[in-house]
Amino acid sequence: MVKHNNIIDDIILDLRSKDRESINRGINRINKISTEIREQNGKKRSRLKASVNELVRRLLLLTNDNDWETRCTALRSLKMIYTTRLSENNLKNIVSMLLKRITDEDGRVRWATVQTLDWLKIFLPPELYHETYLKLQEKYGRETGGVSKSIGQALKRMDSPYYRLMLKAKEYQQFGAYTKEDEEALALEAATKGIKSLAEEIQENITRRRLKMTQAPITPEISLKETFSRYNKDALEAMAKTLDLPTPITGLKKKQLIEKISNNLHNTKVLKKVVKDLNPEESLALLDLLHKNGIMPRNRFTEKYGNDTHESIYWKWHPPTSIIGRLKMRGLVIEGKYNEKIWIQVPKELIPQLEEIKEQIEEN
Repeated sequence: MVKHNNIIDDIILDLRSKDRESINRGINRINKISTEIREQNGKKRSRLKASVNELVRRLLLLTNDNDWETRCTALRSLKMIYTTRLSENNLKNIVSMLLKRITDEDGRVRWATVQTLDWLKIFLPPELYHETYLKLQEKYGRETGGVSKSIGQALKRMDSPYYRLMLKAKEYQQFGAYTKEDEEALALEAATKGIKSLAEEIQENITRRRLKMTQAPITPEISLKETFSRYNKDALEAMAKTLDLPTPITGLKKKQLIEKISNNLHNTKVLKKVVKDLNPEESLALLDLLHKNGIMPRNRFTEKYGNDTHESIYWKWHPPTSIIGRLKMRGLVIEGKYNEKIWIQVPKELIPQLEEIKEQIEEN
């Protein structure tokens, strides 16, 4: 027990350090304790549970820290102990803290609170779930501005098919008519709605992120590295594999992937291979851009060659099939906002090399 208390002291020091590497080390240690408790039994498991209870207590204290970043780190850390069987008392204490932090003066802390509550809800017993939802509703009616928005986000996540099932079950029970068949029917209904709700939420997130990428500022001089930094890591890994870059690819950090892709695209030999793999429609679209100094309003480009708004931004799992999507995944075009317009452009760094191999593009 002394050993684990020492580890918890070290974890708290790491979480308060404001050093990214130290914070990640502390969070990884929490995850290790969570995994360890799942694999043990008997006395050792009991000792680990006591350590986890102490860890929860210390993390709850950390959520009251004067520094917003430390409060966010503590909230993030709580999500790493999901593999342990939290006691009802721990659950109540965490809920009490979250209801306080949802009105935090800092929007970043409030958002971390929303995410932590979203994680915690699957562990809450029905009565505590219902009680938490009602308290959030009560707070929502009293608050305004950013705090009201944060509470609304929390309520939206709490208002799940599971919660609606719970309310229906309560209604049935009040009338003394809640059979096994009712329970199974409600569970099926909740599962169906849950899948639909999840799909809608995923699509909404993708649409929002795509819009953010499209609206991201660019200039005619923007570098490849600056452009690729707006892509998610999943998309960058897909790009690297599509360009057939030498391994390793998986396991590289985002910054390393950007460096690798950018450096290889500057290699004329790689660029020739990329161009050779284009189909006739993609070659035509690329030539059209090159004839216009490498830049074209997005609406004009999409009128001629179609758009990719229906496609996923997670290229590794869902490779684009549209002309613009496939050109983007090969690093040959980028998009963004400049002078109040959305543009499609060939990265300026690649134009001289593409001009040199224009004949090869025309042969496609």
